[in-house]
Amino acid sequence: MKIKKGSKVTIGYELWVNGEMVDSSAERGPLNYEQGRGQIIRGLERALEGREAGDQFEIDISPEDSYGVRDERARQEVPLSALPDSITPEIGLILQARTPDGQVFQAIIVEINAESVIIDFNHPLVGKILRFKIQVLSIV
Repeated sequence: MKIKKGSKVTIGYELWVNGEMVDSSAERGPLNYEQGRGQIIRGLERALEGREAGDQFEIDISPEDSYGVRDERARQEVPLSALPDSITPEIGLILQARTPDGQVFQAIIVEINAESVIIDFNHPLVGKILRFKIQVLSIV
């Protein structure tokens, strides 16, 4: 059976960025998704189309087909007083928040000033070429 729109697929994967493995199904367990639903990045979904269980391959995904290119407008200055008391601001600290409709998003503190912090809402992998090592485990 080949992967096509509507297929329920399980894959094993390694994600490499700049020669460093940054994520792996060995750590998180296999990834399950439904083909054609936009549940994984566009470039990887396209690369999986037509593959069969047992297929193994490596692919480089461009920023345009993954998390996009850096958007400098996605940086925002936030007063220190707006941060919860439980947070001690540090450069590199990842903050999580929810939109009014319940969607979770992350931002990272990239600068600390006397009265504010600069947070970046760009995805940590924005602008990066992603190398995936994939094994198609099952297709239903």
